[in-house]
Amino acid sequence: MAKSVRSKKFARQLSAMCIEEDQVVPERVSAVLQALDKKPPREYKTVLRAFRNYLREEVAMREAVVEHAGPLEEAAQKQLSDFFRQTYGRSITIVPKENKELLAGFRARVGCDTYEYSARQQLEKLSRQVAAQTI
Repeated sequence: MAKSVRSKKFARQLSAMCIEEDQVVPERVSAVLQALDKKPPREYKTVLRAFRNYLREEVAMREAVVEHAGPLEEAAQKQLSDFFRQTYGRSITIVPKENKELLAGFRARVGCDTYEYSARQQLEKLSRQVAAQTI
């Protein structure tokens, strides 16, 4: 168990080495992987899996996947980018993704956080308010 904890801590340190100016640098990731390949540590697979997972988390925390119903205008992207910069204190890359299931509005995901402003969400909120007033 202790070896696994040390391996994960080592992998976190390796992933931290791959980040520069709030971005994952692919050249550094390649250099780390080459160094690990030349001199594999104990629990090599555990270190590689943890390294991969930490890098995925880092990438997910630095980009916002924005699902939208119609075309996402530049002004809306700028507003979202500014909102995320204020909320997280760092620049967030907007990745637009069209979702035909949304009637109107958008749903954004940054890491584990989800922000939704869609017609469905607004209707659900309104129905809860109406139900609370009638009771």
